Amino acid sequence: MNFAGHVSLGCVSWLGYTALINDSFEAVVSAQTLVLMPVAIFGALLPDIDHPNSTFGRRIRPVSTVLSWFSHRGITHSIWAIAGSLYVLSAFDLSMLWIHALTIGYVSHLLGDSITPAGIKPFWPVPYRFYINPYIAIPLVVVLALIFQGA
Repeated sequence: MNFAGHVSLGCVSWLGYTALINDSFEAVVSAQTLVLMPVAIFGALLPDIDHPNSTFGRRIRPVSTVLSWFSHRGITHSIWAIAGSLYVLSAFDLSMLWIHALTIGYVSHLLGDSITPAGIKPFWPVPYRFYINPYIAIPLVVVLALIFQGA
């Protein structure tokens, strides 16, 4: 998936999540939702930091180069990256909505890449590649949003 696809999927996932947790569509146009949209977009682009030519990779090339040693769609496209991100974020005094926005964006990226033929390795370094039919991926985003609603 490309830059525009990840941004779009991150936005749509964040808006859908917001509507679900607030049990109303009106919440989607709230100031809080719109302010947190860039956080969701950041999360949606962050996994590609392992590719030196990605949007983030070009900006912090030394970090990107080191992460690329683990291969593109390696550790940053795994559940370990999500868990590590949540652990690091827990050290900061952030609103849970900020953490949710980043996580929804990140998960949307992984789902977006999982509908491409290359798939992702969710349990990296285990070489198992996960590919999901696009007609299943979209409802899966909704299910994940419902799970986060209980968090």
